[in-house]
Formats: sequence, C-alpha cells, structure tokens
Amino acid sequence: MKYTMQLISRDELKEKLDRKDQFQLVMALGDWQYRAKHIPGSLHFPTPQDTLASLAKDDEIVVYCSNSACPASVFAYEYLVHHGYTHVRRYAGGILDWEEAGYPLEGEMVAAMTASVRGRKEGGDYDHQTGDPCGGRRAHGARSHRV
Repeated sequence: MKYTMQLISRDELKEKLDRKDQFQLVMALGDWQYRAKHIPGSLHFPTPQDTLASLAKDDEIVVYCSNSACPASVFAYEYLVHHGYTHVRRYAGGILDWEEAGYPLEGEMVAAMTASVRGRKEGGDYDHQTGDPCGGRRAHGARSHRV
C-alpha cells in the first residue's frame, strides 16, 4: 500500500488542544511510558485490537510516541491506515519535542517532579527521604557529608 504519511506540527497540535477541537490523541508507547508522562488528553490502548475497538474509522486521530526516531507512532499510523482509518496524522516530534517547547505534560513522573521542585522551594536542598543536606546534588568530586 502506497501513501504519504500525514503529519501534524507541534504548534498545530497545541492549537487544536487549546481550541478543544474534537480529535483522538493517541500515545503509541507502552503502558509504563504512558503512566510516566504524556500529553494531556492522550489516550493509550494496551493492544492494537483495543485501539481498533475504541476508535471510529472516521475519527480524526493524531498518534505520537517519544521523538522523530521512534517507530511506535509510525507503526500505529500504518496499522490504523491499513485498517481503513481515513483521518490519521502523526506528530513526529513526540513527547520530547512537546516537553522541549515547555508545553504541559501529565503523568506520575510529572507529578513526582513537580512535588520534588515544590519541596526544594519550600525546604531548600535538604532531601527529607535520605537526610542528605545537598538534596543528592554535589559538585563533581565533592565528598559525602558523613559524621
């Protein structure tokens, strides 16, 4: 089957999300990557069959993965097109491109990082879990604070 892969840019995707356009944004990576961080509003399906069962063939669909070299969104795109989905686009930049632009993310890793930053702002560099007064960060070659 010959086709030209339809792409969507980061800015166009951001505009669609900001306008609250009706479309399905699908992260094509595994479950743990999805749980760690994803673009807000993203869907994730554990199997290709679940994807087909959950999306209508006339839905506008955008698939993405981690970055332009990641094949997961290419495979997802090809799978959907092969199964008769007609409005599929790929966000090739993926989560790394999105994150580099400073756009919002959600997930367990994002929540943990936010809590960590909040803790540093509230309590300096002291790591309350390990008792490390440097918060785990030391200059190269610096000695540990042992008593």
